[in-house]
Amino acid sequence: MLDLKYRILSVQSDLELKTDLSGILVSEGYEFDMVSNAELGYRKLQKQHYDLVISEILLENDKMSGLDLLQKIRENNLDIPFIVISDISTIELSVKAINYGVAGYLVKPISIEETKEAIQQSIRHHKSRFL
Repeated sequence: MLDLKYRILSVQSDLELKTDLSGILVSEGYEFDMVSNAELGYRKLQKQHYDLVISEILLENDKMSGLDLLQKIRENNLDIPFIVISDISTIELSVKAINYGVAGYLVKPISIEETKEAIQQSIRHHKSRFL
């Protein structure tokens, strides 16, 4: 059977979150790139194929938020699953994320099991649409 490697783009400014997420992605065998701001993330998306984007909603010292990145991706008709991570669970941000077609919503501190499940479901759902 063909062993597919899924490629994930992670956009995080929180160092602890980067460490936690990196550990999860390595342990699950995903190929991934990590960047610390949304602008770099968007440039990577223009050059490389990714099966999933995981981003913090609010990125420290960045002009562009994770939601701005998601909106920009959707405006360019990129149909890539997107998981947002936030430490503030506000209805406004949740509604915006849902309206932009977010595949998952995680709250800091992230749970290893919830994160693994969100990644697997997002990729599985996205890939099944093309089978």
